[in-house]
Amino acid sequence: MTQTMTKSSLHLSTQQLHILKIIYKFRFVTSNLVAKYRGVSTSATNKAFIILLQRGLIARRFDKTYKLLGKSARYYLAPKALKLLKTEYGLNEQVLHARYKDKSVGEPFVEHTLEIMTACLNIRTAYPDTFTLFTKAELAKHDYFPQPLQDLYLLRNKSSDNKTSEYFIDIFSTGTLLFIIKKRIDQYIDHFESGDWENNQYPVILLICPDNRIGHKLQKYVETTLDNKYIDETELTFLTGTDLNTLLNTTLKVTE
Repeated sequence: MTQTMTKSSLHLSTQQLHILKIIYKFRFVTSNLVAKYRGVSTSATNKAFIILLQRGLIARRFDKTYKLLGKSARYYLAPKALKLLKTEYGLNEQVLHARYKDKSVGEPFVEHTLEIMTACLNIRTAYPDTFTLFTKAELAKHDYFPQPLQDLYLLRNKSSDNKTSEYFIDIFSTGTLLFIIKKRIDQYIDHFESGDWENNQYPVILLICPDNRIGHKLQKYVETTLDNKYIDETELTFLTGTDLNTLLNTTLKVTE
């Protein structure tokens, strides 16, 4: 069955399919974030969401605590959409299978996915047409990325000899324990030493920390660990901080 036939039989518009693929990319979304991502009005997005809800293609998280906290509804792919995206559009089966748990995953996990989407929007605003941004869902088909997959992978659209072209980004929420982030640093170092990365230059690693105190401790840990392993910081670069755009600016200033 072709994509055109599928759209016709399900009465699925290009706009609706685009929204489903955005939710696939980020896992949980809000109508406001999707509107910003698509560059359209929130009211238009809400109308599309209503239709997708009625068709059973997306599901919604919202309760009285959301209203008290000023939080908007969170949307995710319903089983009907998961099957459609697998059988008719060939999206990653492993990623889609994991999404069947979305109805019951914890609230911190949901909030983390929204943080990632917000980070993407901020990067696109600050650096228009500079990077292509990939999430875990889009990286799952490749076996040469560090495991577990990073929150974001940034690839410069126009490569340059004097500018950083690739970034790995992990965003750590408030409450993340220090040893967990240190373990993540160790995983990156192990991956670097394995030689599995296909490109000559290893991506710069940006670690977004809950606060500056943790960021400073992690930077000292990185320096000590790299020294002990005789790895030069120009070969494997870690930057820690609380603001992603600030860290990106730091690398751009260094490489301009």
